[in-house]
Amino acid sequence: MKVVYYDYGGAHSSVLAASLHTGALSGERRPTAAEIRRLPHFDQATPADHGRLTYIGDAQPGVEVYVLGCRRYHTIARRALRGIALAYGIPHDDLVMTDTLPGVNLAMRLGGVLSRGLGLVTIGRPLVAWGTRKGFLNIKRIVDRTRGEVERRLTRVAQERGVSPSPAPLATRPGPKVLYHCYGSSHSSVVASAIHTRKLPVRRKPTPEEVLALPHFDRVSAKLLGTVFYIGDDRDGREVYIVGLATGKHILVRAINDLVKSYGLPDGSLTMVNSLTAANWLAKLGGFVSRGLGLPWWGRPLAVAGVLQRYYSFIRLVEGVVPRLSLDGRVSLPDNEQ
Repeated sequence: MKVVYYDYGGAHSSVLAASLHTGALSGERRPTAAEIRRLPHFDQATPADHGRLTYIGDAQPGVEVYVLGCRRYHTIARRALRGIALAYGIPHDDLVMTDTLPGVNLAMRLGGVLSRGLGLVTIGRPLVAWGTRKGFLNIKRIVDRTRGEVERRLTRVAQERGVSPSPAPLATRPGPKVLYHCYGSSHSSVVASAIHTRKLPVRRKPTPEEVLALPHFDRVSAKLLGTVFYIGDDRDGREVYIVGLATGKHILVRAINDLVKSYGLPDGSLTMVNSLTAANWLAKLGGFVSRGLGLPWWGRPLAVAGVLQRYYSFIRLVEGVVPRLSLDGRVSLPDNEQ
């Protein structure tokens, strides 16, 4: 089982919570500010660390504890990580994600901005440590609730299996997968994945009706950002998925890749492709008008027209991905925006 404490930057409330959960910090008394500052990873994360799953320790055999800084993409990150775990057959009970931001007070926010955001460590770090000490009981309550949830899940798993739940589960669908991502999983990722799975032609442009008939095309609500949708298998048996990552793709791609690695899956198990690189301004404008402004009768035709204008770019995108995929997971293709 994995427990992920997440907040904005992965530097303060999540670190304190994870340290409490693993026993690195005692919860029997309020720690001093100096003890808080000495915690590994406390007030250390930089923007380059956002989206990284940082291992803190084991709470008990088989229960690993991590921290994650995901900026303002909390809900999207939670959906995306859970969706990827399920795509690999990891049971829902194996991934516990806890938001520690409800335990953050004003002093912690201000100190974090000064230290991590503006680089004024000498001013910000003492302030955020003082604020963390003041907010200790709030964060401890979050940890206590998470521990209770972990115990309930472990008990449920033990009852279902009839065995000790401590060994970490293995992925039951470890085969290589392809994940096309865009802003909202409604347009470019839908088209690219449909080409990849041969639901759209590769020797001609489709008709507007063929594009509009695709499941998910111009239909995914903003409320579902981060949801991982299975599209189908390609001709070599690879599973193809789509996801919308809004404007947080650089952060969320890191988090997804780190989660896959944390389960011990081989390199190349997951290939992430930014399908927005094949889209033009017309498709993006149509998507915004239809999904963003809620005017599909205006936006949908624009999105389709943009897709058809750039259709051969989508084909080239997919054709550039497929030859480099590995059936045995030994070759990985970096995200094409890197």
